Amino acid sequence: MLQIATAPCASAYTALIGWQPSTGSATGYAVSVQYDGQTDNPPADVGLPPTEADGTIRLMVMGLPLGPTAYFSVLAYNDAGVFSAPSRVLAIDYAAVAEVVDSDGDGLLDADEDIDLDQLIDPGETDPNNPDTDGDGISDGDELDDGGDPTSGPPTTPPPTPDGEGEDLDNDGLMGATDPCPVDPRNLCVGPVAHDEASGDLIRINANVSENECTGQKIDCNGDRWSADGGYNQPEKGRSCDLDGGGEACVIGGIAQLFGCDDEETEDLFQCEHSDRRSEPHLFYDFAVADGTYVLNLYFANTYSGTRLIGERVFDIFAEGALLTKDFDQVAAAGGDARAVVRSYVIEVEDGNGLSFHFERIRQAPSVKAIELLHYDAPTQPPPTTPPDSTTTTTTTLAAVTTTTTTTTTLAPGATSTTTTTTTTTTMQPVSGCDDCDNDGLGALEDPCPNDPRNACYGYVATDRSYRRIVRINADPSDSDCAGSYRACDGNMWLRDFGYKDAGRGRDCDGSGDEFHGECVISGIEASFGCESAATSELFRCAHRARRWGDDLEYRFDVDDGEYLLNLMFANIHRSGSNAGDRLFDIEVEGTTAYARFDTVVAAGDTQTAVTRSVVVQVSDGNGLDITLRAVKGRVSINALELLQRK
Repeated sequence: MLQIATAPCASAYTALIGWQPSTGSATGYAVSVQYDGQTDNPPADVGLPPTEADGTIRLMVMGLPLGPTAYFSVLAYNDAGVFSAPSRVLAIDYAAVAEVVDSDGDGLLDADEDIDLDQLIDPGETDPNNPDTDGDGISDGDELDDGGDPTSGPPTTPPPTPDGEGEDLDNDGLMGATDPCPVDPRNLCVGPVAHDEASGDLIRINANVSENECTGQKIDCNGDRWSADGGYNQPEKGRSCDLDGGGEACVIGGIAQLFGCDDEETEDLFQCEHSDRRSEPHLFYDFAVADGTYVLNLYFANTYSGTRLIGERVFDIFAEGALLTKDFDQVAAAGGDARAVVRSYVIEVEDGNGLSFHFERIRQAPSVKAIELLHYDAPTQPPPTTPPDSTTTTTTTLAAVTTTTTTTTTLAPGATSTTTTTTTTTTMQPVSGCDDCDNDGLGALEDPCPNDPRNACYGYVATDRSYRRIVRINADPSDSDCAGSYRACDGNMWLRDFGYKDAGRGRDCDGSGDEFHGECVISGIEASFGCESAATSELFRCAHRARRWGDDLEYRFDVDDGEYLLNLMFANIHRSGSNAGDRLFDIEVEGTTAYARFDTVVAAGDTQTAVTRSVVVQVSDGNGLDITLRAVKGRVSINALELLQRK
């Protein structure tokens, strides 16, 4: 069995492969993926995936390049490392993938853009890797829906960077090699949101101070908190949207392209603005951050009836004393009125005085909707802008190892000869890298973010339709201090426990000989979150534990059918389970065992150490997502969980 499972973005897609288990003594499997004209990709060891209820083994193969035909086969191996012959080869070609993927997210399938499927942009065709082929500020899909021609508008090529090279695929103002996350306009792949060292607040700001409903702290559709306005030099001048009657009647387009989702509070970020005062010095923002490299995201949208046309509001943008953008026009940048757009900048702070940026008026008052500052770390998995070279693979490689065994048989005493039998066995063994580098339980073939145990690159947090809450949960139903909602060090909100069936009981940490969780130190948090704080530790100092020895724990979340990535977070915080083998349980998701006899201490490497187990799951029965932690030995226990939906 072979089918295209998902088509996330850009030039990569995911395939779902399935096979019947070997009838012999197989102890594991390896999957071979080859491409057109290539036969030397070594197979990747995928271990022994669970057999599903229909008797089929299924596995997601991610990161497949769109373009060349991919050929799949499966090999079984036994305890001795001896491999079987490859299975029958199945293939997926470009034509099949193009019928289901929308590489550039413009609402048109690749096959609708590359009509003759020759992987060239012929006359009359749109570019499947560019959401706005003709560069007129309107996506190809929207333009066709409106009866327009997405191949005719000016300009026909993207504007050049200052050095004349590159494209701006995500319309964030960063082009070509200067864009660290070329298909994410918010560039979230670079690193966590920065803190202002003076106030201690995250620099993720809703820029407006007024009495309007859209001002102040907001929680966006991803569950991220945006602080009230701060860090500015002028007396505040807040303005709210006056389009279409103002308030909630003011509808802002383009938000989903930036955030991957949309809701009322996310729209609030764009319905208010901080506007420059003519009589004052230029509008400055200053933030106390350490020297280093940052990505600054500035969010704009025209929401004033007097500046709805191109050229009616124009200003310059400076940071650290340098001109970043000359004659910025938010209507032109966004491709229309009442549309959200971001302008991103990679900035070096090196004077010891923090980050400073400001706006200078050219025509009408400069204004900004929201501000976000990210630490620039080396991206763990930047999205591709072109298909990877067909000879490159990110899977764990195997090499042939030859073992020779010699058996000598000695004849009876007085005999004049012996018999010698030599057997040579060739096996496949890993030669470099690691199959699960981030210890999230996902092997190389199925891990969407192989260096991030929480797999943040996969997508945004899902929402439960019944509870109307994001599924990012601090798992403890009690009234303990560490239960309830907490803001983690990366700025994400974790909500009070919900979605469980037949609740167990909350349990505080009693490790380290301490009955009170306040002195219970949990290791390994920074490996999952990229940072650490007292609030983040609270997620692991409490747990939702089964009521009795041998009981199961069940969760159900009301989400749409589709593919999701589930992160389950554990840390042993109980004296009774501090040794390997003390607490064992199976992790079942949608009725399939994802991890058998899971042992928190073994997985984490120690007691009181945080660890994540991730599952890529397909919800297809219309009944939401079901999770069961099925007891094998001891009491089942979980500390936190989150559910991500693909962007």
